[in-house]
Order: sequence, then structure tokens, then C-alpha cells
Amino acid sequence: MIGRVLQGNFAPSDSAPPKGGRSDSLRLVSWNIERGRHANAIGQFVTSLSADICVFQEVDFNAKRTGKARVAEEIARAVKHNYAFAAAFRELTQGEDAFHGQAIFSRREILRPRIIRFRYQSNFWKPRWWVPDTPPFQEREGGRIALVAEVPFAGKHLVVYNLH
Repeated sequence: MIGRVLQGNFAPSDSAPPKGGRSDSLRLVSWNIERGRHANAIGQFVTSLSADICVFQEVDFNAKRTGKARVAEEIARAVKHNYAFAAAFRELTQGEDAFHGQAIFSRREILRPRIIRFRYQSNFWKPRWWVPDTPPFQEREGGRIALVAEVPFAGKHLVVYNLH
């Protein structure tokens, strides 16, 4: 899963700007959703904002703490957006095949999603014998990333970067 981008398409193919919106403007929301424990409320809030593009950080995939949900897919389906998700970390204390990463949502197509893995970064999350096995310490494999994708907008491609 790390190194791959998952995608889903839930936006209507005639993705016109929302009511009252213009074709030459868009509304972008960036939000650290803290794992997505409240996916329904997040979806309702995004819908109320008439967001065209959302970039979410701290998105869980198959983790115990979020009921083994595929959070990006659930929210995208609820708000009728397309999505791309990339895992930054494998969450070692959250069950088999549990991941945590970033997602990009869009009313329009999401083209050429890709991952930039940061070369230089902290490694505080790596398991070590001296780190206590308590919830504040997140045992993980992986590292920080940027999820990048292109979204058609005003006859061009808008490049969207999502970093955490």
C-alpha cells in the first residue's frame, strides 16, 4: 500500500460548479481531519461549504481507531467527489494492513496522482526498544509524503499538492 495511490470516482460526470458557483473560480478546503473519526460530520461540513477540491491530512485506512473504515472512500462517496489517497505510514498498533496518509478530493477528474516521499525527515515514529508501548507513541513504518495530482480547471490543469 505504501507507494501506491488509491482512487475512486463518485462525482457525477457532468461536474458543473455548485449552485451559485462560477466556472472560473473554485473553493479549496485544506483540513487535518485527525484520522477521520467523525467521517459523517466531515462529509456534511464539506457539503455545506460547496467545496470543489479538498485536501485532507491524517486520513485513516483500515485502522482500529476508526472502525477499520476506508475514511477517504467513505467521505468521497458521501460528498460525491472523486478521490486519491496515499498512505504515508503503516500503523503498526492499529491492526493488520492499517495505514494513515493524505487524500485529495475533487468534483472534477483527478489526473496523474503521484507521491513525493520526503528524503530528509524526522524518524521519531519508528519503533525502538526504549519507547513505551502507550497511545501517545505511534509505532509506524513509512515517512512523510506529499500527494500531488492535477485537476482540470478553466481549460488548464491545476496542480494540487497535499502535504502534512
